[in-house]
Amino acid sequence: MLKYSTIFVLIFFSCFKSVSQQVLKSSEYDSIIKYRYISDDKAESLDRRLKYAKKAVELSNKLKVDSIILKSNRTLSFAYLINGEYEKFKNIN
Repeated sequence: MLKYSTIFVLIFFSCFKSVSQQVLKSSEYDSIIKYRYISDDKAESLDRRLKYAKKAVELSNKLKVDSIILKSNRTLSFAYLINGEYEKFKNIN
């Protein structure tokens, strides 16, 4: 009985891992990475950086993966901070 329980637990947890890996290999995730990169680029204008940070958050929310959402929100909050929009920065954090 213990043998079957162990096998069941291993199969159960491996299913979650494969689903999360599929999300990280999606084209939406690639777009999020690209948008974050643009929003961190100091050569870009502040408005363009803010625009792409918002796009990254929007796509992150569609994927519904907490770690991706948190990192995109951090990028957006930093864009608000350097843009001088302190109230919006405070609302995200």
